[in-house]
Amino acid sequence: MSGMSMVELVQAVAPFTAAWHVLYWTVHIVSGGIVAGYKNMEYGFKDKKPNQKGYTQNYWCSTIVSIVHSLTMAALCVPFVMKEPNWIWEANIEDTRDELALANKVFLAYICNDLLFVLPWAIKLGKLDDVAFVAHHLSIIAVWVSFITQGWGDMFSLPTLITELTGMFIGARFVMIKVGLGSSTLFMVNGVVMLTSWWYLRIWGYVVRLAIILYKETDSIYLNPVNDTFVRNVLVSLCWVLGSGLQLMWGYTITMGAYGVVFPKKGKTEKSKE
Repeated sequence: MSGMSMVELVQAVAPFTAAWHVLYWTVHIVSGGIVAGYKNMEYGFKDKKPNQKGYTQNYWCSTIVSIVHSLTMAALCVPFVMKEPNWIWEANIEDTRDELALANKVFLAYICNDLLFVLPWAIKLGKLDDVAFVAHHLSIIAVWVSFITQGWGDMFSLPTLITELTGMFIGARFVMIKVGLGSSTLFMVNGVVMLTSWWYLRIWGYVVRLAIILYKETDSIYLNPVNDTFVRNVLVSLCWVLGSGLQLMWGYTITMGAYGVVFPKKGKTEKSKE
């Protein structure tokens, strides 16, 4: 896949960004009509207690959009992975595949749209998660613009796109809690799949696998890069480091949450029986 100009990139990505934006507001309008208590919905997690009006509604709408995005990434990327499961190990940093071109553009559009709804709350509340999300989104936008306009980097982009498959399970957890299914068998099954997919797709597939690939490709990426691409390669590596830190941080939170469910503290267990 060859690169494209910035104008061509904007023209290619803008329709998808608009589609994600329309979906967000459609979810907001529809939820106001069919979801009981939507307008007064509270976030409800003990570690994060934003009371500002609109925060939870924004999170709800963004969550539904993320589930659709997750399913979209599955549809666009899984067929390629199934067809060529070893490609990621054989690729080099300059390689691109036409089969991933659409997925990269749709993903960039999703991140741009999501940033529009995360940024105001990050500025207003200064919560660590939201600030981390902003940094995460900005770095992704910068890197993906480079990937698409200069025609390189699918060795990095594919593992990232595949991590998005976990979004449907993470989103389903929040939705099920809010619609009263937080104690159901389905909720527990979803939790197991969420934890398993996080460790496989994000910790192994993104953090560990890319670390191995970067080590194997040290010569072509850092020591003898082609056409003065050293700075570019270092910047995308730093983006991977930031992403890895977030995957490990959130992975720890998810894992400890699951541990707390399976092995609750004695005090909590006794209190729940009262």
